[in-house]
Amino acid sequence: MKREIKFRGKRLDNGKWITGSPTFIQDDDGIWLEDEDLDVVKVDPDTLGQYTGLKDKDGKEVYEGDIVLHLSNKDAEVEYAFVENTSGIDPKHLHYYAVLWNKTEGGFGYVLLKEIALLLEEIGIRNPDMCGFNPNLGFLVGNIYDNLELVKSL
Repeated sequence: MKREIKFRGKRLDNGKWITGSPTFIQDDDGIWLEDEDLDVVKVDPDTLGQYTGLKDKDGKEVYEGDIVLHLSNKDAEVEYAFVENTSGIDPKHLHYYAVLWNKTEGGFGYVLLKEIALLLEEIGIRNPDMCGFNPNLGFLVGNIYDNLELVKSL
C-alpha cells in the first residue's frame, strides 16, 4: 500500500503556509519543512500538520488541523449532503469538524468544532474520537490556526 506522506506548517519568518512538504526535520532548534523553492525553513510547531490522504468535495487536500463543514440531512442526522451556500439553513444542521490525530487509535479523527475549544483548552487535544464521516461529502472552510473566530463562535 502506498500513501502520500507530506506536511504543512506556518513559516516563522513570514507567517505564510508551506503545504505539501515531503521533508520534515525536527532537531534541537525546531521543526523544519521544505518550501516550494526547495529551501528548508523553520515552521511554528503548533501549526504542523500531516496530510490525511483524504480530499474534500472540491478535491482539496485535507490536513491535520483543517475544518470541514458538513450539512446534516434534516430527516436523518447520520446522512450528510454538500452545500455551497449556508445562508437560510438552520444552524443546527451545520456541522463543523476539526481533523486531528488520535494517538490511541493511531489515525486521524474528527471532532465537532463546538467541542474543540474546550478540549484544546483543557487537555491540549491530540486524541479526538474517531467518527465515520466522509470528508469527500463536505468542504474545507479553514483551519483551527487561522480561523479561531470560527472555533470561538460555535
